[in-house]
Amino acid sequence: MARRKLRIHLGAAPGVGKTYAMLSEAHRRVERGTDCVVAFVEHHHRLRTEVMLHGLEQTPRKELQYRGSTFTEMDDDAVLARHPEVALVDQLAHTNVPGSRNAKRWQDVEELLAAGINVISTVNIQHLESLSDVGESITGVRQRETVPDEVVRRADQIELVDMSRSAGCCPSTSTAGWSRPSSPRSAAKCRRSGWHWAHRDTGRHHRRARRRLGRPEPGLATSVAANATRAATAAASTAVRCLRLRLRLCMGTS
Repeated sequence: MARRKLRIHLGAAPGVGKTYAMLSEAHRRVERGTDCVVAFVEHHHRLRTEVMLHGLEQTPRKELQYRGSTFTEMDDDAVLARHPEVALVDQLAHTNVPGSRNAKRWQDVEELLAAGINVISTVNIQHLESLSDVGESITGVRQRETVPDEVVRRADQIELVDMSRSAGCCPSTSTAGWSRPSSPRSAAKCRRSGWHWAHRDTGRHHRRARRRLGRPEPGLATSVAANATRAATAAASTAVRCLRLRLRLCMGTS
């Protein structure tokens, strides 16, 4: 049987919304009549991501005992028996619990592809083997879960999922620019944390007084802290650009 297609949502950093993007794509495919099944998705108790699972068929997980604890992993046999047209498999670089059929989840994905099942998966850029040293030099944390570059290079489609630099300082309805909190609850959360909001004018980013909600204007100490935060954000953005450049170089080699 011919190998089917692999599509990867590549996250520029943890929490940018790659799983959410994958589930959004699944809903669009289901609406078009595609037989799409959730083989394994980890929502990390994020409400919006968990809600996106509603309305999608999910295969049961397999429970495994390890060192006195119970863990759940993707049930390869259940997915193969169901044999959907498209399977959603989150966290491509994940290391399976000892006792699983395969040591790594990307090996599970390869098995599904060989069985004639299209797969949509997710992975963060720092989990690529060739970029693990770059990520460690930036964050100081060594990535223990990695995926070979060749696995990603063989993907038929790769979509980079990133968050805008001006995505806002609190939950909002827009990720393209500064915006007001989307609900009274979000506004209350901003008040408690001391965040401020800025109005996004039509077609341009206009910060209206950058006033704090229900709090006095920031003093000198707050301004110094804000400058330090902006500097850290700029350094992180530079690091992400370096990772992207390294990724393009890796993906461009044969």
